[in-house]
Amino acid sequence: MSAPAALISGAGIAGPTLAYWLLRAGWTPTLIERAPEARKGGYVIDFWGLGYDIAERMGLAEEIQRIGYHVQELRIVGDRGGRTAGFGAAVFRQLTGGRYVTVKRTDLAALLLAKVATGARSSSARRSSGLTRIRGALTFASAGAERGDLTSSSAQTACTPE
Repeated sequence: MSAPAALISGAGIAGPTLAYWLLRAGWTPTLIERAPEARKGGYVIDFWGLGYDIAERMGLAEEIQRIGYHVQELRIVGDRGGRTAGFGAAVFRQLTGGRYVTVKRTDLAALLLAKVATGARSSSARRSSGLTRIRGALTFASAGAERGDLTSSSAQTACTPE
């Protein structure tokens, strides 16, 4: 009997996270992303609480600590860039037992994709229409004829074939 297949739209944060857990449960996920490459830039994410717990369960906490920012102070600045108020961030580390770090979205997405690719049964990659395809666990391609027993969209606008 073949493993159930999942078709996941979006290779940002949620898509690779879902693919990771499905791989662990014996599924064969196919991750589809419309963008020809990973997005650069974006916001930062504070990791603590439940998010940190999940990162630990995925074996990512140490790497997130390594690539993350350990904020020392939060500042409120005026129109001219001068500090008008603020406070030290040590309180966050104290309240979370040191389980608090800020990470760039781009870095987190790359880390999650690497985690999924590492768990792939086959890592043979090829280029197709400017996108990378890794068979067996992770696919960057047009959805075309892809099928899944489960479909999920992690993006506000689903990535569908043109």
